[in-house]
Amino acid sequence: MLAVPLIAWKDLRLLARRRTDAFFVFAFPALFALFFAQVVSGGSGASRIPVAVVDEDGGPAARALVDRLLADEGLRAGAADRAAAEDDVRLGRRAAYVLVPAGFGRPGGPALELAHDPARRGEAGLLQGALLRAGFEAAAALART
Repeated sequence: MLAVPLIAWKDLRLLARRRTDAFFVFAFPALFALFFAQVVSGGSGASRIPVAVVDEDGGPAARALVDRLLADEGLRAGAADRAAAEDDVRLGRRAAYVLVPAGFGRPGGPALELAHDPARRGEAGLLQGALLRAGFEAAAALART
């Protein structure tokens, strides 16, 4: 029972003698964790995805979804009409636009449309995740009412 702490103590003493090994055992994992946390967190709001939201439906389901997208902290979303949204994506001012077509809230109605800049596929993938989350949250909110 006492042998395990003694062996650990011996190993720590030996490790302290070799500074390079001690760095890679203690400091490097901590630095790597801090770096990874910074990358994943995205830093400040500078990494928010610029996206336009076009609501051609205007119904309660569409309104709930649009409100969720506009409030999402990972997106820099703004409402726009279809022509302006297409121009913004084509000119590179926005990564993508989300179109909520007329009839979206009906059962069996049309699906959302996502158009993105081909050079920004990574942001489009993140946007798809945000759309899924916003859709589930909006559907849950509508089901509660």
